[in-house]
Amino acid sequence: MDAPDRTGNLDAVTARKARADLETHGLSLLPPKSSSLIERTVTIPILTAYSPNAKIIHLAAPTASPRPLIVLFYSGGFSVGTIHQLTEPARTFAQRFNAVVVLGEYRMVPEVRWPVPWKDVWELLEYLSRHANGSKFGHAELDLSKGGGFVVGGISAGASIATACAEIDALGLAEREGVTALASRITGLMSNVPFLVVPDILPQQFRSIWTAWKEMEHVAGFNTKALQQVIEGIQCTDYHSCWFSPVTELASSKEVLKCHPRVYVSACQRDPLRDDGKVFCALLQQRGVEAKMDIFPDDGHNGWSVIPWPRNSTNPSFEEAYLAGMEWLLHR
Repeated sequence: MDAPDRTGNLDAVTARKARADLETHGLSLLPPKSSSLIERTVTIPILTAYSPNAKIIHLAAPTASPRPLIVLFYSGGFSVGTIHQLTEPARTFAQRFNAVVVLGEYRMVPEVRWPVPWKDVWELLEYLSRHANGSKFGHAELDLSKGGGFVVGGISAGASIATACAEIDALGLAEREGVTALASRITGLMSNVPFLVVPDILPQQFRSIWTAWKEMEHVAGFNTKALQQVIEGIQCTDYHSCWFSPVTELASSKEVLKCHPRVYVSACQRDPLRDDGKVFCALLQQRGVEAKMDIFPDDGHNGWSVIPWPRNSTNPSFEEAYLAGMEWLLHR
């Protein structure tokens, strides 16, 4: 999650080009795409004023086996990033799990502010929940009981948005929030290094473990100062809102959530967002939700993407952990 200067649109354009160039370079370092995969970019007609692009990846050969749908969203501080960023894990998921993987787009700050990117993602998920079983999307099967599944997730900013949307679905809040409910329920959430907590919404019981903001004030790279720039950029006016984070909703009751999907969370030890994942995972487990978490001990804010930044943690590596997490989310 980067924090580019937001003093004007020109700075955003410059930052986006730099990130896009970095992602393009990272793509060039990947092995050639397997001939067994179909990979294409489409435009999704969901809004009058905005039609996001999406990258679709799945096996080319027809199959009688159900293909789960996996929808992933990119990182970039809610201000930079492209649908190509998660191409490497997407290709791997498509091949390993015979999945249809959609890499989705959302509008970014400073042209828009919270909650627009979050609601863009909801609209895309709602569209996919009705249309992903068609030929355009490789005939995905979203029903877990039929051998498919509907997993959403991402990294950093993308994980933050996906987490809020997945919990709105899981907690049945769509009607209350004035949005169309998903036609198929989400069956799994992969939330990698998400931003979900600010001090105002931190439950008292977790204050002793939520210490990363203080500890990471001066760490190299993405630190607490950079995170605060991101927070200023999104201009959220209600951190208790479910469109920012599920923390307030989850902490408001101790009732067991019997039909909640499985959740996989990851965090990095030297990341100011490290403890957001801990709090989220603990709240889910208190409500009876199957939730797992990995913490990568030798990394700052990071994740598995085409961006050619060093990933230092091993046993497991990011790749190993994400694959095991996705396998578990798909009940394989």
